Amino acid sequence: SFYTSLNGMKNAQTSLGVIAHNISNSETYGFKRSRTEFSEIVAGSALTNPRMIQGIGASVESITQNFSLGPIEQTGSALDMAITGDGFFTMRGENGGTLYTRAGSFTINESGGIVDNDGNRLQAYAVDANGDPTSNALQDVQIPVTNAAGAEYAGVTVGSDGVIRASYADGSNQPVGMVALATFMAPNGLKPVGSSNWESTGF
Repeated sequence: SFYTSLNGMKNAQTSLGVIAHNISNSETYGFKRSRTEFSEIVAGSALTNPRMIQGIGASVESITQNFSLGPIEQTGSALDMAITGDGFFTMRGENGGTLYTRAGSFTINESGGIVDNDGNRLQAYAVDANGDPTSNALQDVQIPVTNAAGAEYAGVTVGSDGVIRASYADGSNQPVGMVALATFMAPNGLKPVGSSNWESTGF
């Protein structure tokens, strides 16, 4: 009975840790809260009388994340995006690996790439002059400093269709890519790696 009680205390500590993590990240963009799920442990065998099987405690079955849609806020920034539904933004990490996130706060770096706060680069599909995808291969978003006529970059917008368009000083607009979204049949199989990012796994 001592070890059963001790096991229960350890499980309660795990649950409190998960709750504390949820509270501390309540204002983190793209964060998804977690829930601790438990299962009971019983002692018995195929020959044991079912009325004599004794419970010997509980164990942590899993720590699952809730990927439901969170609140959408207006920020006024042209590169702050939100996904209304399932899916993740696809990012290329600094080590070349692929990351997935629901946090849509992006900026332009010094080379014209669209990045998050950690420098991970937003992935997109190549598009033609009408904004229609021309390939299903992912690539880094790259905004040209000048257009074909030599006009300088003036701004960027992202439409509801996910097409990123750069505007230039001569009044022209140029599609530079369509934001690539990834969906998963079992998002709880994703591995959290911090900073509201996940990696795909075999689960």
